[in-house]
Amino acid sequence: MTTTPAPEVSPAPTAFAPPRTLSILSLVAAIASVPLGHIVILPIAAIVLGFLARSREPWARTMSTWGIAIGFVVLFWWVAVGFFALAFWVPLSILHFWH
Repeated sequence: MTTTPAPEVSPAPTAFAPPRTLSILSLVAAIASVPLGHIVILPIAAIVLGFLARSREPWARTMSTWGIAIGFVVLFWWVAVGFFALAFWVPLSILHFWH
């Protein structure tokens, strides 16, 4: 009787996910800037982190692109709101001082 040795069982290969830290931070800063956009640093941080992530983490390009897009939209929105508020506030304050 011949005995055949049992085949060696090798551990399953583990695939690690590459780091996506900058992309995640860009997306989180962009989403957080929607309600907190008046804190101008958040949309700017989302945009900067998004561009850094696009160059350093090409495998997480979708998250960084969304971070950039949302950051630009929120930044544009708050700049437009600021100009709109100034367009009404400045004439009203001038009229107030003339009385």
